[in-house]
This record gives sequence, C-alpha cells and structure tokens, in this order.
Amino acid sequence: MKRILQKKGQRSFHPSLKAFAITLQFYSTKAYNFVRDMFGLGLPAVSTLRGWFRSVDGNVGFNASVMQSLENKVKEARKQGNEVLCSLMLDEMAIIKKIEFDGKKTFGFVDIGSGVTDDGAPAATQALVFMVVCVNGSWKVPIDFFFIHGMTGKEKANLVRECLHQLGQIGIKVISLTCDGFSCHFAMLSDLGASMDPENLDTSFPHPSSGHKIFVILDVCHMLKLLRNIVFLLVFSLSEIVKRSGPPSVYIIK
Repeated sequence: MKRILQKKGQRSFHPSLKAFAITLQFYSTKAYNFVRDMFGLGLPAVSTLRGWFRSVDGNVGFNASVMQSLENKVKEARKQGNEVLCSLMLDEMAIIKKIEFDGKKTFGFVDIGSGVTDDGAPAATQALVFMVVCVNGSWKVPIDFFFIHGMTGKEKANLVRECLHQLGQIGIKVISLTCDGFSCHFAMLSDLGASMDPENLDTSFPHPSSGHKIFVILDVCHMLKLLRNIVFLLVFSLSEIVKRSGPPSVYIIK
C-alpha cells in the first residue's frame, strides 16, 4: 500500500512475499497474473520470478551457472549462423523420506524453490529433474530439480512452461518434450495442448512464448515396460481362470 500511494516501483521484496509469489506462480500462472492485476501490480513481474528460481549453490531451482553456460553456447552457435535445437526431458527419481537439520536450514520437506522451509509441508519422496539434450550437438545437461511428494498434471505443466520460458529467453529452441507414460503425464500433456487420445491424436503443442510446435515423445523403454506388465497380467489372469474352472476350448477376454 505504501508503494502504491507513493507511486514508485519497489526494488526489493520481503522474503515472505517472495515465497508467496513463487508458490502461487508454481501452482498456476493464470492465478498469479490475476492476483497481481487485482492488487495493482503489488507482486513482482513473472520475469523477476524467473530470476528468483535460479540458484548457483546446487539448491532447488534453475541452476544459474548452467543457464549461463547454455547462453554462451547459443552465442557461439549464432556466430556461425546456427541455432541451438534441444529436447526437454523430465523424470522423477525416488529419494529417501527423511528430515534433517544442518544447524541453519531444515532439509527433506517438499521444496519448489521458494527458499522458505514450511514445517507443515509433507516430506519429499521424489526429485523431479528437468534436462535438455542438444539435437544438433553432442551434449546434455540438467537445468533444474524440485523436491516433491506427488504432483498433478496441471502443476507439472506449469513447470514445463516455466522451463520453456527460461530456455526461450536465452535463445534455445526446444523442439520436443520427452516423458514417461504415467497417467499424470498424459494430463500434463493435455493441459499443455497435446492429446494422447487415440481417437483424437495430436502429438504436439505450441510453445508458450514463440508459438512454434513442440512434439511429444513418450519414453520408449518405459512404454515397453508398461506393455510387458499388461501382457503379464493377461497371462496371469488366464492361468487363474484355468486353475478355477478347468481348461475350456476357447477363452474370450473383453
């Protein structure tokens, strides 16, 4: 309210306001923009949040040193008249569910890069990692990670959009997105604008900034594992039917 009355911009923000802004934007960019407009631009711009997401000490969020290295690669490619084409990949890795205190900060809770430890938050059970792989080069690098405890498709879609914005700002063109075949990832792709429905298949979605098409690639190894599990369940079901009712001449499974 003081800033609005003085009609001057605010150069610094209170840590609690930073945490609130990052958390709200993490769950919904539309909600963040709505709240920011309703309160007379009292919250920082989205571009400011992208700077807060970055870290240089290995903490949760976008790694600033990695992003700087990627920007240097873009500059080198442009000198040669080329552009950097990359594929964005995401995956979740299980971690030990444990809360620890090092004397200064508590670790082990869900952390999305807000920098504030919430004792009411659940303990993290997974690390969600994003990585870019160069298509017209021979390098790959993780750009950020988050400690989570389950996440909806919509929340993951917001993180994907943030990654695309961050990479687009430094000049990297993402042409594909690779993920596993979990149901939440299908919901994420649907929120992004793609469709995995066989009756209405659309394996691409528009980039949130430039609008160019980004194609979806489901991880082949994971899809083969899912297919193997389905075959195993079918064989197991048939064997149970045979044990209970004897071997009929024909089995029909709908």
